[in-house]
Amino acid sequence: MTNATRKEVVPVPKPHDPALLVLVRSLCHEVDRLRARLKVNRTEYANLLAAARASLGAQEDNEPDPLFYLRDELANLRDMP
Repeated sequence: MTNATRKEVVPVPKPHDPALLVLVRSLCHEVDRLRARLKVNRTEYANLLAAARASLGAQEDNEPDPLFYLRDELANLRDMP
């Protein structure tokens, strides 16, 4: 039997079960926390990608320190909590 056809028996809580309300609130807080962390991660990734592209462009332009942009962004990440 595959997972798609197998049905697990899960106890169904009563509609007004206080434990269910606590669980839902807890899960909502976790979703909010993860959403905020994802936003930070996406911003960090975008900034690192931009710094990497700037470093590559600086190297093509024969700038004296093409890795400056990448080092600067990495330093900013270390300063963040």
